[in-house]
Amino acid sequence: MPEEKPYTMKTVGRRTSAESGSFADFDVMQRTITALRRNAKFAVRGVYRFRTHEEADQWMMDQLTRP
Repeated sequence: MPEEKPYTMKTVGRRTSAESGSFADFDVMQRTITALRRNAKFAVRGVYRFRTHEEADQWMMDQLTRP
């Protein structure tokens, strides 16, 4: 049997700061969404049943884009 070569790892990129991709980024995005929605709820509460995933996706898109 031929000898097995050990696996090697390659570094593709590095983060530029410790905050990159962290909760700080999420916090900024969440505050922006809240400001745009003006405290409106994303979807009315309750249990929803859909026949297809497409129907559910359309309903969710309608809820997210409603005034």
